[in-house]
Amino acid sequence: MNYELHIPVMDKTTRKDGALSRDDFEWDEAAGEYRCPAGNQLRIQWRDYKMPRSRVTSAGSIIYRSRTTDCATCSMKEKRGPNTIVV
Repeated sequence: MNYELHIPVMDKTTRKDGALSRDDFEWDEAAGEYRCPAGNQLRIQWRDYKMPRSRVTSAGSIIYRSRTTDCATCSMKEKRGPNTIVV
């Protein structure tokens, strides 16, 4: 018998639980970064490294992060969801 293996993929581009989704973030082409709904920057890196890094995870994702200080006082903090936004 032939079996087709498949792993279900959950589409998290839009959320129904009140958390921010990928669609809530805007891409800034000129800066090469995302902007959160509050207007703060999300970058691949926030500092330069002596040894260049690929910035791509073993799962093939690129993770954009904000500054801790930007999120600490943000009024949208409760909506950001349980984990980081992976693009």
